[in-house]
Amino acid sequence: MYLSDIIILNYRSCRNLHLRFQPDQPNVLIGINDSGKSTILRAVGLLLETKPKFNFLTEDKQKNDVSNTCALADEQHRLFDQLGLPRLDCPEGECVITGGFVLEPRDFKRLEEQEFSNHLLWTVEQMQARQKDGQPVKLWLARRFDRASQKAVHLLLTPEAVDDGQPGKLYYLPQTRLVKLRDVYGISNKEIRNENQSGPFSNLDVLRAIYKRRQLYDQWIEYQGDSGFWPMYQYLDWNLSLDQFKEVATDILNSTLAASHDQALGMVREQAKEYERLVNEQLKTLVPHLREVADTVENVKAVISMPVKFQVTDILLNKFNSDGDIHLEAQGEGIKRQLWFALLQWKLRQQPKGTAAGKDMIWCFDEPETHLYPGAQRRFFDLIKAISRSNVQTILSTHSTIFIDRVQLSSLYRVELQEGYSCVSNSNNVDDVFHSLNLRNSDFLFYDTFLVVEGDTEKVLIPHLYQLVTGRTLAEDAVQLISLGGKNKWHANRKVLEDVFNGFRKDVVTSVTYIFDRDAVFDLTEKDFEARNIILVGKQDIEDSLPAQVWLEYVQYYYDGKLDLQVSEIENLQDSIPAADPKKHNMNGNHKFYKRLKGMVRKKAERQGLECDLLPEKGTEEGEVLCRVITDKFQVPQEIHQAFYALVSRERISAAAGQEMRF
Repeated sequence: MYLSDIIILNYRSCRNLHLRFQPDQPNVLIGINDSGKSTILRAVGLLLETKPKFNFLTEDKQKNDVSNTCALADEQHRLFDQLGLPRLDCPEGECVITGGFVLEPRDFKRLEEQEFSNHLLWTVEQMQARQKDGQPVKLWLARRFDRASQKAVHLLLTPEAVDDGQPGKLYYLPQTRLVKLRDVYGISNKEIRNENQSGPFSNLDVLRAIYKRRQLYDQWIEYQGDSGFWPMYQYLDWNLSLDQFKEVATDILNSTLAASHDQALGMVREQAKEYERLVNEQLKTLVPHLREVADTVENVKAVISMPVKFQVTDILLNKFNSDGDIHLEAQGEGIKRQLWFALLQWKLRQQPKGTAAGKDMIWCFDEPETHLYPGAQRRFFDLIKAISRSNVQTILSTHSTIFIDRVQLSSLYRVELQEGYSCVSNSNNVDDVFHSLNLRNSDFLFYDTFLVVEGDTEKVLIPHLYQLVTGRTLAEDAVQLISLGGKNKWHANRKVLEDVFNGFRKDVVTSVTYIFDRDAVFDLTEKDFEARNIILVGKQDIEDSLPAQVWLEYVQYYYDGKLDLQVSEIENLQDSIPAADPKKHNMNGNHKFYKRLKGMVRKKAERQGLECDLLPEKGTEEGEVLCRVITDKFQVPQEIHQAFYALVSRERISAAAGQEMRF
């Protein structure tokens, strides 16, 4: 099974948080320090660990894991209502962690072959019966950290009958009570399905028949747990102790040797039956003596259980330069990290190829890139990705752009603080952002201010102009430049980009400034200008807004100063360019400045006996040469000055930009 959802109520900075996780790829948490990433990883452990470490507030101890300001009941109820779950109240001073677990084929096989509680068996059976074809069976498990008792209690979402406001909990009743209830409802043998096809009815057989007569409602019921059914949890960072190494190695061993374990368990069960037979023969001799004091006793039987469990009890190393075995505890941190790395690689190799084993472990990595150089980070993350396709579900926090750029966007979660408490944002529908925008995840996830341009010319030119105007680089001011890929792509790509921003709760109005050629006005609406910070440049595009002297130097760069061309000729050409007008039809591309400049230069070169077509098409090369010849901030168009200062001051000027349009 895998963890599909987690709801965290009132745990440290996670006051009211819901996340959805992916099963077969790393789930990556990003965000600044102290935003709550480690708290989320620890919360998974609070739900699953046998002995969770939780600090309750007491009179003599101020350390407290409950949120300082707890989520309001309305907030909690709204979240559970949205998920279609019965409300689970989390009073002030308490913490509740809730997880949704999707069952996989191997889980149903284990339920058939191994012994689990009637509570679990009944719940799975009912959840399975209500699912339509193709829908997964999901169990909801919660853990409440009760302040009054200072204890952690598990709750399982269970189909239940309610009498006088109290659930029946028939799965916890002894056989005698169930028999009496059966008589109360008048249930015949024909109404009871014998799961074993022979022999007496089991408690589960009887309670199933009783519940069939009752109206069932999903209820949060206290749950005593089933060891070996729920995923094994490990919190992993580089500060691994010997106990953690032994736990990880034991988890891997139990999973890897599952077939051998089942075989050994079968042998032990057969031996246990033989022991039971021998013991019960001896107990028969006790019956006559019991009848002397309790004449209703017919027989006495014993049930013998012989649990089988693989466990790593120590880890020893034997090195070429050492004399005998050396305890891991006596080794340095470097050896421990190498051993951890090796353990993960070994775990991956033990996974049988071509099998869909399902998940039985959840590993939470806390900044695993620490102390790893870039090459090692790449190999390590590839290892985590491979492990995620095995029987391990992985969740990790990281600051590594190497990790972030190697994960699917849909499994990235941005954790940030809002009013002192963690919130998480995620985008699920824009994995093609890399292909359409040629971006890496880290290009926008680690930035809060963005400058978006149309194409390759601006992508090269704008950073240069920004440094001329402000005296700083875009990187120094933490501004990320994004190109939309040209006029033919910018409209669709802008939609993709804004889907990403919205998915990660980045406000387009406060985070993004667009610098577009003025002819973009034909594809924009008044609503676009109201909702976005759009700066339009030039009569038709950025080229016709640059000074004529710039273009003279640009042309002479390609003709080595040999072309007979005057500044006045370029100025006349610029004056003749018609301005883009949204009231008129879209302009013909032949009217644009750069195309007409190329035509004029070609004719002059022909007349002067020079090579004709030296000027490049619009794009990267054009931008690079313009960067060479634009050397003064006074050569930068005023509209671009306006956009840059809006970025620096964070004062957006969409209204001013909108006034230039005449609708």
